[in-house]
Amino acid sequence: MGDSSHTRTSEWDELEARSLIAAEANGAQDSLPKRPRSKQFLHRQILLICLLALCAVVTLFKEDIIALMIFEHEVEIFGKIPVEELRSLVLEGKKGFDEIVKQEYGEYAEQVFDTVSVLKYFKTPNDVAKKKDDVDISRERLKRRMKIKIIESQISEGTTTFTWAVGGHSAAAGHGNLFHQAYGNIIEQSLKGVFGSLGINFNAKNYAMGGTKSAPETALCMEAIYGTDIDIISWDFGMIDGRAIELYNLWSQRAGAHPTRPILFSFGQRYSDSVHEFYERSGGAGFEQNYANVKNIFPNSDDDDVDTSKLPPAVRNYICGGHTEVGEPCGDFKWDTNHTCPAIRSQTSWHNGWKDHLLIGRLSAAFILETFLQAIDELSQATDESDQTSNSAETTLEGALTDPHSVLPRSQPDISLRYLAELRAFENKDKQTFLESMPPNDIFEKGLTHKGNFTTFQKAKSFCRTSMLPSQARYDGVVTGEKKPATYLFGGKTDYADEGHDIKRKLPVPEPENNSTELMLVYNTQDNRKTCNATIIDFKDLFYARYEDQWMKTTLPNDEEMEYFDLVGHKLEGIIMLCTLVGAFGRFPADYVTIPEFYNQTTGLIVNGIKVSDGIDVHEERCYVLKHGEGEDGYFFPANDKGSYQIQIRVPRKGNLYLTSMVVL
Repeated sequence: MGDSSHTRTSEWDELEARSLIAAEANGAQDSLPKRPRSKQFLHRQILLICLLALCAVVTLFKEDIIALMIFEHEVEIFGKIPVEELRSLVLEGKKGFDEIVKQEYGEYAEQVFDTVSVLKYFKTPNDVAKKKDDVDISRERLKRRMKIKIIESQISEGTTTFTWAVGGHSAAAGHGNLFHQAYGNIIEQSLKGVFGSLGINFNAKNYAMGGTKSAPETALCMEAIYGTDIDIISWDFGMIDGRAIELYNLWSQRAGAHPTRPILFSFGQRYSDSVHEFYERSGGAGFEQNYANVKNIFPNSDDDDVDTSKLPPAVRNYICGGHTEVGEPCGDFKWDTNHTCPAIRSQTSWHNGWKDHLLIGRLSAAFILETFLQAIDELSQATDESDQTSNSAETTLEGALTDPHSVLPRSQPDISLRYLAELRAFENKDKQTFLESMPPNDIFEKGLTHKGNFTTFQKAKSFCRTSMLPSQARYDGVVTGEKKPATYLFGGKTDYADEGHDIKRKLPVPEPENNSTELMLVYNTQDNRKTCNATIIDFKDLFYARYEDQWMKTTLPNDEEMEYFDLVGHKLEGIIMLCTLVGAFGRFPADYVTIPEFYNQTTGLIVNGIKVSDGIDVHEERCYVLKHGEGEDGYFFPANDKGSYQIQIRVPRKGNLYLTSMVVL
């Protein structure tokens, strides 16, 4: 047969054959024949090492590497709608908004809703410092979030959402008014059409609750209450928080630790200037309302020379004697509810009336709308600038990311996957900056400390199960696992139906012999549910443990909560905080049992088989961090094999335990 039918022997094969023949002749050798180190072999070795190194880098920095790969290869996926057309759609929406406020505010609308004025209605740390020539970092971060949403809406197949979550006390919740009159719904109503024209579903969820402080419970339950995907979270707790800067410190830090790191908006927060400046340096963004002087534009309805019949509806009987909604005739027209609900509780002097809510909502929406238009303008301008980029360190993504003062890419291509990756890379950069920053030292009135400042409470991954309403986790059916998710209606209102037991009616028969009885979720139809359906949605529900049941239990988190809060594979540190019922004006039920009564009892509290021996009151004898031993280590309870914590509860005396939230960090 010719050469073509034979398998050719390589140089290495010949060497190996000769070596084996020599070995047979000379006896066994200690080593196999050595393969010559050809250039190809060395190249393969180097390539293997490089691949292993690359795998390690990708494992550590996979999100940023993906962004860099997209950036370097200039992958372009242009949007469904040309950017100029997007701008036209937003301008058309703004025109509709302008027509609405013209009808409401008449001749005063032009001055109140002037673009230059509107953009000053919320101030940033840059405004406070009067740094006119510096980049306004908070504004740029807000616009960056908007650009991400705009691009996502144009290149993704799924639903893009932009969510404002309203946090606050009874005034923010709209007590005294119809629910749709509260400023949260006014914001949603004002912006839903504009954002919707670009394919973005805008929601402003009014999840404020009467008689509630911003921290520690609400802040540490931020994901459970306001949701796991929010873009803006507003603080309006001034009437309840008072001068407690530590509460707003914790609120801002938990916003930074939230999965989507919402941008802070505050309404009447006296310490916002310093807290927002600190938060901005740590990778966040903060805005404080700055529109108090707007009301000076409107005439006094009680002036003799003012004909109120000729004033526009939102101005008529709004200001009397220089004050809003008080005196005659303004106080007589503060509420507009009789046509729907003849009798409504909480129509008090300290709650805003419908005209105040309307103004707050319209001004807030106008600010968002003008900022949104700026984001669109910058995207459209980027079309002309995208061809002027270079590969220098000053313009590349890597160069911009390493600049501590940079918050945006220096090259701005049109709506594309590449630019989206760049923006997300900056979001990740800010997240890392936050995680690496030193948190405030002052977060609790009672001085709870751990490693100097109890960093865990401010930055660590946390889990909360809360009984309070409104709550996104409850609306999504996660707390009991017995209901399908509720359907969103408007302004945070859903078609949610009560779950659990009515505490004023028939409760389950006690089971003292059953040590596996679950804590009960209870509500009160005769008290907090006794209201017109068109008004409030915030209620004080409870987790309830009875003395008659003896041992009861619950597991934090359960399997469904593990998945919902993205806790699978994540190890919580084992700090446990229990929060009890808020007593209205310091009044509590006669059968009320406090947390400290459980310490060092033969009955009491047990976590994963470990008895709770002590605890620390972190705020106003309501929320307690549990302990099982001496020193700092006593705050940490070991998890079970699933990463959960089974809590066994036995009420130590005749009475009942009323819990509102259970938190694990």
